[in-house]
Amino acid sequence: MKSLAFVLALIMFGAAYAPQNALDVNSQNPDSIRVGVFLSLTGATAAYGTSALNAFKLATGEVNAAGGISGRQVELITEDDHSNTGEVAGIVTKLIKEDKVQALLAEPVSTRAMVAAPIAQLHKGVMISPAAIKPEL
Repeated sequence: MKSLAFVLALIMFGAAYAPQNALDVNSQNPDSIRVGVFLSLTGATAAYGTSALNAFKLATGEVNAAGGISGRQVELITEDDHSNTGEVAGIVTKLIKEDKVQALLAEPVSTRAMVAAPIAQLHKGVMISPAAIKPEL
């Protein structure tokens, strides 16, 4: 579990010190780091998404209990893609533009993470997928 907390801390560090044009560094709450999480919580691959979300929540709790990242607490903004690749682009765009996230934790399913990657790149954002295995990612 400590390695997952380390990975989460690493993405939060990247989000906290990313260039000004990366996603939205000036989020609604400057005392927190907003992380967008999109995964399957329902549908055919919900077991993967639910497992990943539980790990993200546990790691976030550990990071926050240890004082956060540079004194800032981590806030997860979670969206369900319903195991539907066609929903990912809209969800990721919403997380970035409306929810003003500073980093993304991606769906463990590679095909869905592949849809999100170019959107994160376009907005110069940090995105990590815990289990996507396609070499292109």
